[in-house]
Amino acid sequence: MQEITWDEFTKIELRVGTIISAEPFKEARTPAYKIKVDFGEAIGIKKTSAQVTKLYKPEELIGKQIIGVVNFSVKQIGPMRSEFLLTGFYREDGVEAAVQSREWIEAFSRALDRVGMEAFDKVIASGDACQATALVRKAFTL
Repeated sequence: MQEITWDEFTKIELRVGTIISAEPFKEARTPAYKIKVDFGEAIGIKKTSAQVTKLYKPEELIGKQIIGVVNFSVKQIGPMRSEFLLTGFYREDGVEAAVQSREWIEAFSRALDRVGMEAFDKVIASGDACQATALVRKAFTL
């Protein structure tokens, strides 16, 4: 695993968006969907591909909220230009679960509200990973 610095991490812009369309990506080498996500007025609608066909049907994705990295450069994936990275995690069975549930996002938002964004921003600015971890733990246990 390649380590990155705290300064490098703070450059990553994660945003919550809502999937507005999903369709099979027929030209992809590995089964995938072409997905469009609305990230709101400031970012707009962006598209990407996601290899989540083992867990979701296209129609099940519409309206789901996800977390995306919106400030990566555009990446050419076959005939498609991917404009953001849809985040996800591998389950124990090795299947990638890329779609975040609305409940998880709301729980994380409530947790941040508990400790306050000012406290969170201060910890991030300090670059102290231990302090950041402690603050997140505190947020989820209050």
